Amino acid sequence: MKKPSEEIIQKFYENRCTEQEYIYCIKYLNSLDEQSLNQFMDSHINKIETENVNKNIDYYPNFNSILNKLNKKNTNDKILKVRKKTFYPIVVSIVSFILISAISLYFLGVFNSSQPIKWNKKVTKLGQKSIITLLDGTRITLNADSKLFYPSKFGKKIREVRLEGEAYFEVTHNSAKPFVVKSGELTTTVLGTKFNIKAYPTEKNIKVALVKGKVRVANKSKSDFKELYLKPQQQVIYNKNNKTEKIVVFNTRKTIGWRNNVLVFENEKLKDVLVLLERTFGIKIEIKKELLGNKRISANFENESFWGIIEVIKYLTNFETKSIMENNELVKIVFTKKQNKSVNY
Repeated sequence: MKKPSEEIIQKFYENRCTEQEYIYCIKYLNSLDEQSLNQFMDSHINKIETENVNKNIDYYPNFNSILNKLNKKNTNDKILKVRKKTFYPIVVSIVSFILISAISLYFLGVFNSSQPIKWNKKVTKLGQKSIITLLDGTRITLNADSKLFYPSKFGKKIREVRLEGEAYFEVTHNSAKPFVVKSGELTTTVLGTKFNIKAYPTEKNIKVALVKGKVRVANKSKSDFKELYLKPQQQVIYNKNNKTEKIVVFNTRKTIGWRNNVLVFENEKLKDVLVLLERTFGIKIEIKKELLGNKRISANFENESFWGIIEVIKYLTNFETKSIMENNELVKIVFTKKQNKSVNY
């Protein structure tokens, strides 16, 4: 869809555009994916804040009538009623105005409901984390080396997202529209809660850990899988290889500490520790299989640097490391057996 002219965009922000211009702007914004929308906002907010624009923006003159129509259809929708306030700080006004306008036009049928739902994708690289806030207010913290798929708008019955990797969910409560996370063979259904899912395709286990609220976990690949209902501090661990599951009590600091740069290893296999460090810091780590043996690690780290953790591992394993550089940049470290240095007299 063609981008509106700068003049129309300026009029839109100042609520001076015609109804046709207003609808065109909302349709354009609705057509953008997350990255494009962020770029659009970044390119215009700074300009607006530096220009002589009234900080208390009045909504479009016909907007109150739109809300009145909406409230007749959605008398229990407290969010829409609260949004009738007129004055906001400028940046909040812009974001809120766009969001509410899109919701309004959706309910009023301006957008063609027969159009297929467009799915957005958020990907994090090694060493990268990201926070995504969905239209319903749900906040998702995506861990490194993960993928989150979410729709441009939710359906009428459920709020569904798909996860590959690890994420922490803080779901906005909506008893009429459950929130569903599909991760590999497991489907986790919630109404409003906080939980963590770890479902990397390369790992044998899928883990769903409940922090607050209540979730239901089902398995699409097993006809005899009984739906599991978790209580806070419970975690279901599903083994993809032998198709078995178990519920255990989990260590909060160990399971979701990654959100706050906390790493806890309790008698962990060295190879698993190195995979997690590679994912967390985005630096490739290599070690020969014959060096692994039965090496296990127990250690706690909080806001520790990559090299600080590596030094601890070297001490615990009695290994050395070699740095591989390309174009003066570190691309990989290699664990090697410590060489016994002879002393000549």
